[in-house]
Amino acid sequence: MAIPLPAVGDKASASWADAVAAAINAPVLGDVSTSAAVTLATAATDVAGTAQVTFTLPVQTRVKISVVCRYLLGSTTAGRAVLQAAYNSGGAAAIGSVVKIGAFASSFNNSAIIGATGASSVTTFATVLLAPGTYTAYGAVQRGSGGSASDTASVFGTLVEAVGFQ
Repeated sequence: MAIPLPAVGDKASASWADAVAAAINAPVLGDVSTSAAVTLATAATDVAGTAQVTFTLPVQTRVKISVVCRYLLGSTTAGRAVLQAAYNSGGAAAIGSVVKIGAFASSFNNSAIIGATGASSVTTFATVLLAPGTYTAYGAVQRGSGGSASDTASVFGTLVEAVGFQ
């Protein structure tokens, strides 16, 4: 939250004090978890995770977006899932307008090691400085390579925290 400082010689206003108190006391902007699955039908194509957090920033704020999901093979063909923290402006996930941030994380599944129905988890996080407005955060997931059109990602979690104010 960008907290404007009072001018030299001015006393801190009540709104300034309220902004400081809010910044200290309310860093979690939202968190959601869901077991709903998405199918990773097309390799190297992002799909919006089902745990989506919509939040509104009254002032410029640095936020941390943490995401997690489970990758499940749909066949015995080994595959790799790729997950990245993501957001877009507005009150709903819009994969066509996605902004992916930070490094991606990947998880490799091999049916010879984990079994035909084995699953692995993928988790990552990143921070971004956002202007005032409404945003939706989620994990952008894809079948990075291998696998099959019936591979799925599920058990999504998204946590959005205010970690700094400008």
